Amino acid sequence: LDALVLEFGITTAVAIVHLTYWTPLALALRSSRGFRIVYDCMDEWTDFPNIGAPLLLAEQRLVDEADLVTVTAALLEDKFRGRAARCLLVRNGVDFEYFSRNCVPNGVVGQLQRPIVGYYGALAEWVDFKLIAGIARARPDWTILLVGDVFVDDLAGLADLPNVHMTGRRPYAEMPKFLYHFDVCLVPFKVNEMTQAVDPVKFYEYVSGGKPVVSVPLYEMRIYGDYAYFAEGVKSFISCIDAALQESDPGMWQARIALAKD
Repeated sequence: LDALVLEFGITTAVAIVHLTYWTPLALALRSSRGFRIVYDCMDEWTDFPNIGAPLLLAEQRLVDEADLVTVTAALLEDKFRGRAARCLLVRNGVDFEYFSRNCVPNGVVGQLQRPIVGYYGALAEWVDFKLIAGIARARPDWTILLVGDVFVDDLAGLADLPNVHMTGRRPYAEMPKFLYHFDVCLVPFKVNEMTQAVDPVKFYEYVSGGKPVVSVPLYEMRIYGDYAYFAEGVKSFISCIDAALQESDPGMWQARIALAKD
């Protein structure tokens, strides 16, 4: 860092911290060089996989010391408002022009049977695999398409179901191509303290294509009740997916696209 400062003649800078592991370095740079600190908090780290007590303690110090804390969720804003010198809510979004330019006819899914109920993102601990498996078993005429890397050992039998297709990790450039083929998009998370504070990037990407979204009732998504279907449990999800598949109002598609564009 000293060499970098010399080579580029850096006189002032901002250290943007995403993971609190870097708290000591950020504080040291402010002490030695006057570099300001922004803590960009994207998740509720309590109970997050592989985040232990030392990082949670480092977060407390970082929130107390940072010049600015930015958060993606109202719950996080409430959590830090009384402690941070400045706290700003900055929700997630979508690269609208990129998605609208690339969400076009393509052959990325081959000859999969429609309708396609799709999800893309990490297949990690916060995904409710039992819920997805229950939907797939109840509606064998639907194709459940899961696009993403697998980070768990127990998939609740999903890999053995004939109407479930898992692509593994695919490049970001292919996400709008997969989105084009989704008839209904899922946000099938477990509902807990961690996920309640999630403002899902995939929601904004999904609606950039006008697609109907069926999601668990996350606290941060409550403001989008006019744009998404909220469901709990297999029967509720199936009912909402059925309703989404039967949508006949083009105005709903345009409203979702307008939301993403905004």
